[in-house]
Amino acid sequence: MPTFTIDEHAPILVEFAPAPGVTRTALPTSPADLAQQSEKAIASAMSTIHAVAQRVTTTINAISEHPSTVEVDFGLKLTAGAGALVAQASTEASFIVKLTWTHKEPPKQQTQ
Repeated sequence: MPTFTIDEHAPILVEFAPAPGVTRTALPTSPADLAQQSEKAIASAMSTIHAVAQRVTTTINAISEHPSTVEVDFGLKLTAGAGALVAQASTEASFIVKLTWTHKEPPKQQTQ
């Protein structure tokens, strides 16, 4: 059976669409430039996901009665200039992120 080794450092390349109303007049970016822009956009996306998760966690922890489950769905749009933006609509999102928290009840203490 063939084996497959996962390379966690493999580049993730992103296809950046031009902004609405903008016409490309320059030659396509070089593979090295594309790799660099993609790396920045992916890093920005991971930072955005982390920030959203932190804010949701802080908000939930501030509620006196925690919900049993919390789900947050949002789309991220990757751009060459700005990195990652929370998309206004799922149709413009580069990918959809779903974060789920499940509140675990603390173990009940036995009475004697």
